[in-house]
Amino acid sequence: MRKTLSDIFDEATANEIENLVNQNTPPDVTADTLLAVRNKVYARTGIAKMKRFPAFHWTSYAAAAACLLLIVGTIFAAPPLRKLFSGVGPSAIVPHELPTDMDNILWAGDEASGVAPDHADAFVSWNGWSMDYALYEMLNRADSTDFIAIVVYKNSAADRDRFEYHGTTFEKLREERDELYLLANNLLAFHKEGEWLKYGELLYTTGTPDGEKWSKSFYDERVSCYGEDFIAKYIVDGKVQTALLNEDYIACQNRITEIAKKTEEFMQAYRESCVDDVEARFVRSGLCTIVRNGSVFLFVQKDDLAALNIDSKQDYMLSLAKRLSFEGSDANVPVTDDVVTGFHDGSDSF
Repeated sequence: MRKTLSDIFDEATANEIENLVNQNTPPDVTADTLLAVRNKVYARTGIAKMKRFPAFHWTSYAAAAACLLLIVGTIFAAPPLRKLFSGVGPSAIVPHELPTDMDNILWAGDEASGVAPDHADAFVSWNGWSMDYALYEMLNRADSTDFIAIVVYKNSAADRDRFEYHGTTFEKLREERDELYLLANNLLAFHKEGEWLKYGELLYTTGTPDGEKWSKSFYDERVSCYGEDFIAKYIVDGKVQTALLNEDYIACQNRITEIAKKTEEFMQAYRESCVDDVEARFVRSGLCTIVRNGSVFLFVQKDDLAALNIDSKQDYMLSLAKRLSFEGSDANVPVTDDVVTGFHDGSDSF
């Protein structure tokens, strides 16, 4: 007659369970954790320590051994589950809920995250993670029991450079931006140097009426810097076209502003395209990972973040999250219908 898993557990003895647990326990596990594991296994199998059972066949024992090895091995192979049995870390996390009340979470703008203005845009390294200075300061100030709100971005240059948005790439936007910055600088500088260059060769032969005289090598260098077409456009009949310089400079600055906006939109689209990948990486960590408003949020204690190891840490950027960016304009507190992940059985590796 075929036996079910329940039948096999019913026939297993407490001593056999005890031996399986002892034989498959890593040496660094504490006695309290080991006791918790034993109790969990007994509870799952319905076996009491002192219960007497009839003898059963070795084939049944082998099947039970395989099942219990899976239970015990899973517990000690996955750090999040190991923490669950030892009573620390993610044990307090409940699926589809924040780890604590919203008001107890540390967000950007909280008093503990005060950042000096000269550090506001700085990025630093902390335990192998690249992060903004606000998060770095918060991690240094926060208590080990505090939960910190973090936004995770993909920061892979290779992936970013392959990404296309509205027919353009990051490289094209960067090249146009650099060209515009160079043009703006030349337009500004030509207001002064144009008044000398309008004299042409006289500038390095006899000199200008006001006594300005350059060496020929310096003259050639400045002409090469601006380009003959540029000079011909802004010097007409020996006169600098100041009005045209001003007009083109304003147009250049407006275009720089447009490129900056397009770059911001591009990066936002790139980050949103990476949400699934970022979520997939961090969901296995056992930390509370929430996808909301197009971003991936972590709610984590600093010791757990420091201990978290995933492949290619350098491909991610961490930033201290703003509460409004998580709640949205309606300031809704997340409920079970939100996309909340971060609870994994440890069976997959990174």
